[in-house]
Amino acid sequence: MKVGRLLGVAAAATLLLAAFLIVRSRGRDDGNPGPNRAGAQGWSRGEDMPEGECAPNRSELEGILRANGIDPARIKTLSRKGGQDALAVELPPERCVSMWRTFRLASPRTGYYPLLMWSQERFGPDAQKTFAENPAQETLKAGLAMKAEEWFSSAANAPDGIKASDCRGEWPKQSETSRSEAIHLYMLDSEKELGPGLHTVPLVFLPVSHSWEVPAYLVLGGWNDCPDPEVQVCMFKYWHDKYGAEVMTDGGDFVEFYVPRPPEDRESAMKLADQQFLFCYDIVVQGTGTIEALASELLKSPTWFFWWD
Repeated sequence: MKVGRLLGVAAAATLLLAAFLIVRSRGRDDGNPGPNRAGAQGWSRGEDMPEGECAPNRSELEGILRANGIDPARIKTLSRKGGQDALAVELPPERCVSMWRTFRLASPRTGYYPLLMWSQERFGPDAQKTFAENPAQETLKAGLAMKAEEWFSSAANAPDGIKASDCRGEWPKQSETSRSEAIHLYMLDSEKELGPGLHTVPLVFLPVSHSWEVPAYLVLGGWNDCPDPEVQVCMFKYWHDKYGAEVMTDGGDFVEFYVPRPPEDRESAMKLADQQFLFCYDIVVQGTGTIEALASELLKSPTWFFWWD
């Protein structure tokens, strides 16, 4: 069980959210000595990220890195058998949120989707066989053919026979700080788990145009009770259309989202919490304790968090 990990994420959420909101309110990255080509737009709740498609453009990506004081020579190539390669740069923790934002705003020009990752092991030797056996386009096609509402209905209860009725409770009298607000907290605080010496976080550039393509490209899920990649494609697309949700971090056994249009009332927050319980019951069973408590965290929250044991 990793309950301590969940609690650690919750405990430091307030500090990180404050930093996140400061970055969001500014038009550029604090570490940028000059104009930020990609970050001139503001970022506030209710504003979806720009959409667009283009072929991966490495020269455009390198130009944005230079504009933000990052030497393009630091780019590493991450091979993806059976598909286009990804790219990555290591960043100091304090620049991760702003640089994700900068490159996400630039995605329609670069043809790359940015993702903060726990490590680059997803592209290691063991992963290449998985990549070869799971062509991204086939997974994407299968996921987009699914209907999210039908999946929720067929799921009925969480895996392992855990019933939603057993996870009901009262609406919290006073909502606690949302665990979901802790964007990439555990990667930023990774020295506690991995030991001294881990001072950077990989920002990976995937050759895809949309958030919902990420599970197909990386073959996310399909282990224990983590939904299969095509289910994740379906859910990511469904929640993007409804809430503008964009996947922002991948920690191996957890993912986090930026959410510009979160639920604004209890009824819609409860509906979303019911859905998220079916998608990832650990955030309730080993996290909030009740679906109502999860709903209270999702209410007006600009970020989401999913974790599978």
